Formats: sequence, C-alpha cells, structure tokens
Amino acid sequence: MADFVCQTAPAARKRCSIALAVCNGERFLEEMLGSLFRQTVLPDEVVVCDDDSSDRTFEIVSRFMAIYRHCIRYEKNPKRLGVAKNFEKAISLTTGDIIFLADQDDLWLPDKIEKLRDAIAAQPEPTGVFCDSLLTNEKLQPLNYTHWKLRNFDPAKPFAGMEQFRRCCTVAPMAGHNIAFDARFKEILLPFPDLVACHDNWIGVILAAFEAWRVVPEVLTLYRQHGSNYTGILKWRNQYRVAIRSLEHNNDEWNYRLYQAFLDRIKESGRACGDDKIDFAVGRRNYSLSRKNLSRYFLKRLMPICRIALNGSYHRYGRGWKNLAQDLILRSFVFPKETHNG
Repeated sequence: MADFVCQTAPAARKRCSIALAVCNGERFLEEMLGSLFRQTVLPDEVVVCDDDSSDRTFEIVSRFMAIYRHCIRYEKNPKRLGVAKNFEKAISLTTGDIIFLADQDDLWLPDKIEKLRDAIAAQPEPTGVFCDSLLTNEKLQPLNYTHWKLRNFDPAKPFAGMEQFRRCCTVAPMAGHNIAFDARFKEILLPFPDLVACHDNWIGVILAAFEAWRVVPEVLTLYRQHGSNYTGILKWRNQYRVAIRSLEHNNDEWNYRLYQAFLDRIKESGRACGDDKIDFAVGRRNYSLSRKNLSRYFLKRLMPICRIALNGSYHRYGRGWKNLAQDLILRSFVFPKETHNG
C-alpha cells in the first residue's frame, strides 16, 4: 500500500461522491434518490450516468436537480454501454475524495454515507469499505436474508492479508451497492475490463490485492429483488438454477478473462501486491481456463476433471464439490447460449 500513502484528512473534510448508474429506472429511481438526500451526511456530488434510457428516468432526475442542482450531475450516454462501462463512466466523472456506488433500485438507510465515510477516514492509508444489505421484495418487505448470508460471508472470521484476497476471489462478499472507496484507487481501477457486469468483482479483487478492504458489520442498504435482478434464496432448487445459469453464460470464460485482466493490470501499474496474491490469481485463472475447456462429452472430460480434483483446485479456487458435480453431470446437458463477456 505504500504507493497510495499520503496524509489522511479528517472525516468532515472528505468530499463524498456517489456514482449512480441508471437505465430505464423509473420504477424505483425516485425512492432511491430520495434516500440519498435523507442521509445524516448529505452527498457532496451525485453523478447520474443514464445508459440511454427510454422511459421517465430523466424526468425523475430533473425533479431532484431542481432542488439539488449544486450537487447532481446528469450525463446521458448516446448509445448503451452496459452496466460495468456505465459505472466506469460514472466513477471517472466523480470529483470527491470518497466514491460510493449506487444502483437505481435499492434504498439506503439514513446513516450509510456517514458510517462508510468515517470508516475510510479513520484509516491512515487509502481504503475501501463495505457493509451488509438486507434482501427485500419489490415492496421493500424483508426476505429474511442478507447479502452476506447469501454469499456465506462471516465478518467474524479473519479478513486480512492473503485471506482477504482469497475470500474476495472465491466468495466475493462485497457488491457494488454496498461499497465505498478512496478516490485515489481510480488510477488503477479504470478502465474496467471489457466484461459484462464485472465492476463488483473487479473493484473487489483490485483493492484486496493491496489489503485495502475494511468491513462495516451493519446492514445499511435495502437490496431490492425484482423481476430483472432477482437473486433467489439459497435452497437446493436455486443452487441448481445457479449452476445451470453459470454454464449457460459461460462463467468460466468470464472468470478466466477477469483474472488475466487483473494480472495484466497489476503488472502495468508497477505496484507490488505480493507474490502469494499473484500466485493465487494465476491459479484462479488457470482453474477457470481448465474448466472452460472441458468437453461436452463425458468420457473426454473425465480425466481433466480428475486432474482438477486431485490437485485440489475445486476447493482452493471454486465451490468444491458443487463445481465438481457441475462438471461431471451438468456439462453433458447444458451449453453456453451466450458468453458472459463483452
């Protein structure tokens, strides 16, 4: 982290910018924007990047701009960029000291900015923080699950050093709607890889490479689930759907490209993050490469699967027996219908 060190300003002097990516967000955008301006610490800047919406998104933003013109910046993309590149643009336009990411359909609890800002300001070095969120239905009624429970993330377990990097590569406990980070990380984060919806994972592994993540163990976001973003509750039938979807969207190709991009970015940046993290990222990339190259024919993929199992990669880099069962059984019946990449 030495490359990022500089004098830390008091919390009160930290300017807070929100990068809000929207696309046809009229259903829930007004509630979301309202929650941003009911914070105990108001944002200094809200950058709204509209990904070529065709609904009433601009009309809704305009009503807030009439009141908060001093801090809302609205940009509409002339053509659709996709989620990750829209967030990339929003982040690039921010001017604050701390950057928060926001989705158009969630709701922030009133002290979210204050608590995440103070957690960052308390650190002597540039830092990223993330909190938990409560899953709700469309009407914001609780679904009795939190994001961390969904990800099997226990904040009581050690989350530092190599363990932080390993967990960010395998569990991915942070999500875009729950993170804030020091703006000095923009230099190494941008541009994002040309991959669909990679912003959460990309920011997660880059900051983890420098052991920069800190945890705020509180629910500070209502994470709305609806038709277009429904995650599902962890039951056997949903585990099956997740496994099917992973194969259909060629997630192994996506992960291979993500970790190759990570290795390239670290090398280009000239910043040292430790050989142990580089070795793990290489292993994670190679694990994804081996799985994406598995044959659809059982007998042809049996020996490669055995090699992956015997060298411990399923448990070290993946979801253990779940990925093993996916490769042994489901790959005979499910084939990519679209690639999960750009």
